[in-house]
Order: sequence, then C-alpha cells, then structure tokens
Amino acid sequence: MAASPAFAPEHVAESLPVVTRRPVLDRTLRTVGYELVFHERSSAAPTWPADLVAGRHPAYVDVTPDHLLDDPLPLDPAAVVLELAAGGPVDDRLIERVRRLRAQGFRVVLRDAGGRPGPEPLLDHVDTVKLDVLRLGHHETLAELERMRRPGRRMIVEGVDSEDAFEVFRDAGFDLFQGLFYERPTFAPGVTMPVGHGAALGALCQLQLRGGDFDALEQIIKRDVALTYRLLRHVNSAFVGLPRTVGSIREALMLLGTRSVRQWAVALVLSGLEQRPHALLSAALVRARTCELILEPYDDEIASHGFTAGMFSLLDAVLGAPMEQILNDLPLSSEIALAITAHEGVAGKALAKTIAFERGEFDSPVLAGHARGAISLAYSDAVRWADSLV
Repeated sequence: MAASPAFAPEHVAESLPVVTRRPVLDRTLRTVGYELVFHERSSAAPTWPADLVAGRHPAYVDVTPDHLLDDPLPLDPAAVVLELAAGGPVDDRLIERVRRLRAQGFRVVLRDAGGRPGPEPLLDHVDTVKLDVLRLGHHETLAELERMRRPGRRMIVEGVDSEDAFEVFRDAGFDLFQGLFYERPTFAPGVTMPVGHGAALGALCQLQLRGGDFDALEQIIKRDVALTYRLLRHVNSAFVGLPRTVGSIREALMLLGTRSVRQWAVALVLSGLEQRPHALLSAALVRARTCELILEPYDDEIASHGFTAGMFSLLDAVLGAPMEQILNDLPLSSEIALAITAHEGVAGKALAKTIAFERGEFDSPVLAGHARGAISLAYSDAVRWADSLV
C-alpha cells in the first residue's frame, strides 16, 4: 500500500493554482455564485480553473486596483463579480474606472467594509457591500447594515455560522449570505425527519446493504422510477461520454460496474431532495468524490470507503436529523462511522483533508505532507462531477 497517495503527476499538480470555492446564497438559500479562494494571491490578472465555476454561476474574484486598471479588463462581465478590499488607497482614476466597469456590465463588491475609521471613498460607486461578521461582531454588523444600506445596493454578510444567525441577518435585511450555516442545522426536540427525507434514508440503507450485488442493485434502482430516469439521463450525458446510448439499468451496470452505479445512485438519491439547498447537496457530492480520488491509489474498497464517508458526513444537514440517529439507522461499518464522527482511519484522514481544503484552510496541519496542488486537482475534478449530477 502506498504511504502517500498522489492522484496526478507531481509536475502537473504543482503547476495548478491551489483554489477552492465558497457558495454565495440568497435569502431563499439559492446559490447565486461562488467566491474563489486562492492559497496565494497573485499580482497578475486573476485566473481560475473553469471547472470551479462550470458556467452556471458567476465567480466572485478578489481583485486589486492594479487589476482593474488593465484596459480592457480580460474578464467576462457575465462570468465574474469583482471584489475590491475596503481601506486601500483610492484616487479619482480608480473611481472612474469602477464607474466604467459597471457601465460595461461588471458587478463590483466592496468587501471588508464597515468598522473602519473615516469615509469609504468607493462606497457610493459599487453595487454591493460585504460585511464580515467574524471581523465586526454580531451587533456591529447589524449597525453597519443600517448605516450602509441604500436603495438598489445589495448587502452581503459573510461568516454566518448557524441557521439562527442566518435568520437574524436575513430578517434584518441582508440580501446575500456566506458561511457554514447551511451545513449546521439546528434540531428542535421531538421534530421528526421529513417524510421524503425518511424515504431517502431507506433507499440509502438498501444501497448500503445490497448495493454490491448486481441483481439486487438493479432491482433497487428499477423500483424508483425517478431514480431510474435520473441515472439513465446521467449515464447518457456528455460528461460520462459512453460510446453508445444506454437504455437500461442492467446495461449501465454491465458497462460501468456495480461500484460506480451504486455511488451514482447514492448521489442521485440525495440530489433528488430538491427542497434542500443546492450548496449543501453539492458540498456532500464534492466531498465524496474528493475523498474517493485521494484514496484511489490504494484500492477500490478503500476508495469506496472514502466516498461513503465524504457523502454521509453531511447527512445530518441533508436529512434534517441528528447524525447519531442517522448512523444508528444506517448499516455502516464502524470504520466508516468513525471516519465521519472522529476522522479516524484512512478514510477519516482523507475526509479531514478534504474538509480543510474546501474551507480554504490551506495551511492546516492535516494537509501537511500532502501536495496541495494534487488535492486541488482532485477537488476541481470533484466539482465538475458534482455539478454534472445536481
């Protein structure tokens, strides 16, 4: 068994930017964009792996005044939202440049606004203002919202870390939200799992118990018309790229193998819970695939454990029930359960690396000794895979 798995040639992986993405959600928890977070900021014009955006949502990119003064700006107004830091030097030339960029269709965010002495020269020239609750604190964030809010100006709050905090900031008038709150639901005593979510848990149990058997897996999928449709649609998509059209679950199993089809079925069961935030389902899928790729150099079973640990690590938020209850109901091995709850074992360590990377904790001790570029490559591949499903 290899001591330090790597899933790309070192010269390829290390030449790539180390970057993750953080969703930007609106008041209804719909994903409206992704902030791209790089390990190292560059003075060059911003670039990013296209897979992290996938064309559906604009990328919120951190730019400097020097970036903006490039003319013409080598970016697509429909594909990006420009974020400028507050507190920096501002002159008439920069203000005029921001005005012209907005006239060209660019959206400009003033980030790290609020809590600073003196006026913000750019405040009246941007269309969005971002406040960081972790920097300002809860009460000052609300006070700055009242001071900076204007008709037609959107307000973003980042660092929202609980569902209760989201509701407070939403009710106060913020328009857009960032943070881990959508991964951390609160459970009221005595509240039961929603009916559709309970059915999903039942399907997951069946896939865990019998999904390794060819005939049993075929029957599990065929009993669910929606799952059959979604799986066949995905198998026949350009992303999978099979040489011919697949017309049945049995044919898909024969071409792809039970392991791949079972993993897709698990992913599709969860992505079928359309009342859950897209960002949450996407995070579960990305975690699963990233963990699997990290462990792929070992063997199929270990890689499969990584996929399961990553996928199920957010089940409490996805299904709206405490993790302890879910793990008691799911037929999981103690190894996978400990990977999820304590990050123990090979799968647990892969999960810890994946979580640290997705949160932008690039210098975390859990990533020590593992090539960041290699994890970035796996993460980018996982984003592309997840976006093809959800």
